[in-house]
Amino acid sequence: MAQGKARTPKSFGRRIKDQQVDIKKLYNLVERRNAVAQVSSQLGGQAPNTQSTGFLKTAGDTMIGPIAFLPVLITLGATDTIDIGKETDAFTSRIILSNAGANDLATISGAQHNGQLLFIQGVQTETIPITTVGNIETIDGSTFTLADDDIIMFMFDVTDNKWQQVTIGKNSAGGVAFPIEPVITDNSDTWTGTQTLNLATGNGHVYKWIMDQALTFAATVTNRPSSGTQRTFELEFEHDGTGGTFTVTLPSNFKDEKGTTLASLDVKLDKTVILTCRINNGTDFLVVQKNVTATAAAVEIVTWTADHSAATFDLTSLDRLRFSLDSGAPTASSDPSIFLKTDKMVFNLPTADEFQFNINDVAAFFGGNKVGGTADAFFQVHGVDTVIPNLEVRNEKATPATGRIGNLNFQSENASNEDILYAQI
Repeated sequence: MAQGKARTPKSFGRRIKDQQVDIKKLYNLVERRNAVAQVSSQLGGQAPNTQSTGFLKTAGDTMIGPIAFLPVLITLGATDTIDIGKETDAFTSRIILSNAGANDLATISGAQHNGQLLFIQGVQTETIPITTVGNIETIDGSTFTLADDDIIMFMFDVTDNKWQQVTIGKNSAGGVAFPIEPVITDNSDTWTGTQTLNLATGNGHVYKWIMDQALTFAATVTNRPSSGTQRTFELEFEHDGTGGTFTVTLPSNFKDEKGTTLASLDVKLDKTVILTCRINNGTDFLVVQKNVTATAAAVEIVTWTADHSAATFDLTSLDRLRFSLDSGAPTASSDPSIFLKTDKMVFNLPTADEFQFNINDVAAFFGGNKVGGTADAFFQVHGVDTVIPNLEVRNEKATPATGRIGNLNFQSENASNEDILYAQI
C-alpha cells in the first residue's frame, strides 16, 4: 500500500485553539438567530421557521423562500363579470382568463381585503378588452386589451371599491412604455355601410380601413375623451389597388390648423392616406398632419331675417360683399348706404355731404353736393403738392372705329335735352 507524505501530528495546544474557533463560530450563529427572533418579536411575529408548520403573522413577519399563487383558469362567459370570492373555486391571487363569449371584462367581484393583490394572465390566441365601466380602474383610465402571455397586476382599494391596475402589459396596455408600438385596429376590406369611429375600439391609437369603395363616417365620434383630456390617434386609409379614386367623408368637427372644417379626402389608386389627429376639448378634432389635401367643408351661409348691428365694430377678413339684385332704397334720404336699385349701384349720402375716395390715405377725388349758398353738384379731381390733377377719358381701342376717342357733353335736363356744350374728341 502506497504511503503518502507523513503528516506532523497537531500539538495539544493547537487542538485546543482549533476547538475554540469552532465554538466561537457556533456561538456567532446562535447569536444571529436570536437577534432575528428578537426583531421579529418586536414586530409582533416570530423567528423565521423553515419547518412546514411555520406561519406568518398578520402584524408583519419575515419569510424565507419564495411566495407563489395557485393559478386558476376562469372563462369569461356570457357576462362581463368574474367572481374570485371566498366561496368560489377561484379564490386566489392569480387567474388565467380566457374568453368564450367575446365579452369585455368590466367587473371583478369577491374582493376580501383592502390591498388584496390579483394577477390576471392572458391565454394564447385570445384578446380580452378590460374596460372601466365596472369596478376596474386602469392606469390611464382607458380600455386596454389583455393579450397573449400578458400578466397584469391589480390591487383592490376600498377607498372607491375598485381594482386599481398596477402594471402594464407587453403591448403597453393601460400605460406608456417605449418604444410605443400600438396594435392596429384593422377593419380590413370587409366593412360595409356607414362607419362609426369608436375611440374605445381596440387600443384607441391606430384605425385602418382598406378602401374598395367610398367610405362615409357617421357625423359623431363615440367614446371621445372628456374636455381637458388629450388623445392622439391615426386614421389610415389604404386603396385596395382596384378601381379609381375613393372618397372618404369625415365625421364632423375635423379641422385643420386654421380652424377650417375638413369634410372629405380622396384616396387615389395604389395610395395610402394617413391622418394624425388630436382632440383636447372633447369636441373638435385637430388634424395635425396629413399626407393628402383634404377638401374643406362648404362655406356656411347665414340667412338674416332682421337687421343686425355690429355695435360700432368692424367686419374684417371679408372675401366680398354681395348684394341682392334689387335691394330697394335707403330707409331715409339721410341714410348713408350702398345698395342695388334695379340696374344701378347706388351710393347714398345725406344732403350737403360728399363722397371722398382716398389712395394711400390721401384724397384723390370727390363727388357730391357742396354748399356754396345753394347746393351744387360737383366732381373734383384733387391734386397734392406737385401732383397735377388729371381728368382722363380713355378708349382702350388702339384705332377707334368711329375715328374719335370719346365725347364730352354738358346737357340740360329740359324737355328737349338741349346740349349746352358738346364736343367730339
